[in-house]
Amino acid sequence: MKNHKQIAVDSNFVINNYKNYATERKTRLRISGDDEISGESRHFTPTANNNTETGGLGSAATCLDIKGDYAVVGERFFDAGAGSNHGRAFVFKKSGDTWSRIANLVPADPESGDFFGQACAISANGTYVVVGADGEDDAPGSSNAGRIYIFKNNGSDSYTELSQDVISPSPALNNGFGFSVAIDGDHIIVGEPFPDTGETSNHGKGHIFKKNDGADTWSLEATITGDLATGQGSAANDQIGRDVDITSHGDKKYAIISSGFDDDDESNSGAAWVYELPSGGSWTFKSKLKASDAAANDRMGFACAIHEGVAVLGAPVHNSSAGAVYVFERDASTGKWGAADASYGSPAPRTQNAKLTLASSNPGDYLGGSVDIDGTNIVAGAPMTSASSPGSIHIFQKIDGTWTEKPALKTIPSVSANGDDFGDSVGISGTNLVAGSPKLQNAAPRADKGSVFFYKLAPSDGGAGEENPARTPKNQPPFSLLTPGIHSLRRK
Repeated sequence: MKNHKQIAVDSNFVINNYKNYATERKTRLRISGDDEISGESRHFTPTANNNTETGGLGSAATCLDIKGDYAVVGERFFDAGAGSNHGRAFVFKKSGDTWSRIANLVPADPESGDFFGQACAISANGTYVVVGADGEDDAPGSSNAGRIYIFKNNGSDSYTELSQDVISPSPALNNGFGFSVAIDGDHIIVGEPFPDTGETSNHGKGHIFKKNDGADTWSLEATITGDLATGQGSAANDQIGRDVDITSHGDKKYAIISSGFDDDDESNSGAAWVYELPSGGSWTFKSKLKASDAAANDRMGFACAIHEGVAVLGAPVHNSSAGAVYVFERDASTGKWGAADASYGSPAPRTQNAKLTLASSNPGDYLGGSVDIDGTNIVAGAPMTSASSPGSIHIFQKIDGTWTEKPALKTIPSVSANGDDFGDSVGISGTNLVAGSPKLQNAAPRADKGSVFFYKLAPSDGGAGEENPARTPKNQPPFSLLTPGIHSLRRK
């Protein structure tokens, strides 16, 4: 196995054997698209054809992305003939109410320690799949420099790996290019959290690639590190690029790149950076996002999401690891994100428009370990829920201008147990909600292989976040778990 950079953290950062958010590779799960799942859905669990295969969707689950009728799932710790942790990914397609696996994705050159499947994303209609392999060694003399792979649907739901070798513009040892990825239309954004420049180590970068007209190739369009000219860039050990996202809104695009290790306020309090691409223009820095109540080791920006004019940042270690979610809205008159804060000097970062916490929070919930947003719904995972349950996911709906907490979603008691980390990854789109439970144990010999649960928005909410007490009581979750099925990720 290849070595990967590790960052030391305070000893109380791990509670009741929950994963160390600073040193483990972060699970990413994102869902988008407008299709509604009804009837029977799927509760995915990986299986193996023999006892020699290790990994699985559980502790190996690094990503899930879904748009429309297509989904991709990454499994970075998969072991087989190419050695340990070379990884793989799966593509699923929905027909009617049934999801079926249509492709297994493995690169043409799998090697031990590539961690292919660390991050993944899928474009609309399943046309392109992007998979990050942050342990890849394609760059000469640069072990673990990382790369991304791009696969194309040939029109009949068969995927072909494109020949382009997409690597960092400045590859180097242990940079981790491909640690996070997202795709929107012709644009791909890639996180590279661990590059070193001179005496500055692990400062982090993001890279935006644009598809070339009429070709299945991508060219680097921008590298983003924050606004260095005004002192709002990245510094040593910030590791920006641990999470990224990108969205379209009107004739503009917005990209967000985050890190839970920014130290501008307190050590490892966290931050994020938002960039804008106007029609016919170039990417420009718009805002650095901070919490107005930033505290040491909050890790705000461990998870990020952006949709149209709203950005969401998770701070899972805030307030003794009870966690919090911070919301930043774009000001249409200035183009800035979040609220102005007079307590900062110049240049001033922007602070949140809203801070979301649980009405009944406890130390160790880790709310904000995962986040996503679609329209008037924000979903956030609390994978530990005080170490006394399998975890939970929480929906905040914007009702009359206020983000309002709704009842929590739980897993199925008959298949779950304490420590499953349910909510370690979440995604939402329209009436669809999906959550990962990476440590759910299903069957020997592969413990902690995990599952993914699908939910459907209750009729009373209709996707708009408007309450209708006549149809759904306020004390009921706005999403309901669909009839569970099990879809095994068996190798073909």
